Amino acid sequence: MVSVTLGATNTEEGLRQIRSKSVGLTEVTSLEGCSCRLMLNNGLTARLMYFNVRNDFIYAKATKAVVTVDYFDSGTRWFRLDYDSSDSTLPEERRSFKGTT
Repeated sequence: MVSVTLGATNTEEGLRQIRSKSVGLTEVTSLEGCSCRLMLNNGLTARLMYFNVRNDFIYAKATKAVVTVDYFDSGTRWFRLDYDSSDSTLPEERRSFKGTT
């Protein structure tokens, strides 16, 4: 199992947040007393966050994955989860989720 908990200091266990100067911009904030990451405007129509999975967890073998996301939704927008393998023969996986507020 791999996991990451985002906050003032990320707790990364085989899954790490990729921080980029151009996309995937976040800043530390606190919502309802919980330290977390706020996705920042990056000049695109979507705000993005990137992660990298430890190679020995998923590299070069068929692996089923379960992804659990806890998020704060203060509006009517949605988020999308994409999986993009470095293996170009595999299809890209994409799932969209809409908040319930």
